[in-house]
Formats: sequence, structure tokens, C-alpha cells
Amino acid sequence: MKSLAFAIATLCIPMLAEAQSPTPALDKPRSVAETLQHSQFLSGHRILVQAFLRIRLEDDTLCDDTKSHGKSCIWFTFDSGTLNSEADLRRYRAQKAYWLQFSGQRITVRGKFYAGSGGHLGTSAGELWEPELVAK
Repeated sequence: MKSLAFAIATLCIPMLAEAQSPTPALDKPRSVAETLQHSQFLSGHRILVQAFLRIRLEDDTLCDDTKSHGKSCIWFTFDSGTLNSEADLRRYRAQKAYWLQFSGQRITVRGKFYAGSGGHLGTSAGELWEPELVAK
């Protein structure tokens, strides 16, 4: 009887461990590559990303290095409001000026991640919305 219980435990424990494999933590800083690797799980969550920020004309992105572009980066949506009034334009310019000071630097930012094509003409592999600077 003991050998039967041992055999069952030997078979079941690995299956339980596999079923309870850890999911990516939402509160740990991750690279763009790691974010994209787990994009379906992370999509819709506020996450931490550690990457180089690039703020340029039609290229506001977070990338793992300064030479990356396109689908190896995440689009950085620093302002998601409308642009229907002078007040909207002032808000947009203030947000752009704030984030522009970090362009070209590696930063840690928290924001809401969405998987899938994003940014200008869908060139990025995801988007980060509602960003807040955590560290530079």
C-alpha cells in the first residue's frame, strides 16, 4: 500500500508543480523583450518597463537599446487625451516637454500595457499608456 501511495505521489507532484508554474510578476521591472515575450498575459495590466525612451516625430518608443526600432519596441503613449482645443494642445505640449527631458535615457516607467500592433502606422509590438516615471 505504501508503494502505491509513493507511486501516485511521484506521478502527481510534478503535474501539480507544472500546473502552478509562476506567472510573470506585475510589480518587477522588465525589459521590452521580456514584456513582449509575455505580452498576452501582461496585456491590460499596469506593469513596470525598464528601457531607453525615444521621443521623436512619429517615434515615441521604449526600446531595449538605442538602435532597436519597430516590432522590437513598445509605443509610448505619453498623452492619450483629445486635441480639440487650445487647452488640449497645452496639455499635450506640457506632457511632451516633460517626457522629452528623458529621451535617450534608460528609465523605469509604470504604465498600462496593451499587446498588439501599436503606435504610428502600427509599427510597434505593443503600447504603454498612462505612464509614470519610477526611476531614471
